[in-house]
Amino acid sequence: MEKRAIYGQARNNSTPGAPGLRVPGMILKRKGIEAMEIFHDYVQCDDCGNKNFRPVYSFSIRFYGVNFSDELIYDKLTDESYQCTECGKIYTIGQIEEKLAEFKKIRKRRS
Repeated sequence: MEKRAIYGQARNNSTPGAPGLRVPGMILKRKGIEAMEIFHDYVQCDDCGNKNFRPVYSFSIRFYGVNFSDELIYDKLTDESYQCTECGKIYTIGQIEEKLAEFKKIRKRRS
């Protein structure tokens, strides 16, 4: 029961200018393994600080011509992005990946 309470808590412990929402360090102990601290960083919206996003998909067809045929060739495309559930700001997958890469760099520097 105590573990559930620890894992369910997520407080905004980030300092101004620091990316993301951080869950306080947790200590895990297993049989035969030393204690290790675990950090859980969340991507936050730049505008409102919300950590919840919903996927947004855009479907399209791209038509183009080629030299060896008179007919048009087409590609089906699906663009994926993520929208903040509070303010509606949209982030591309690339932007999300950049924020996650920042978390990795920060954690590597601290260790």
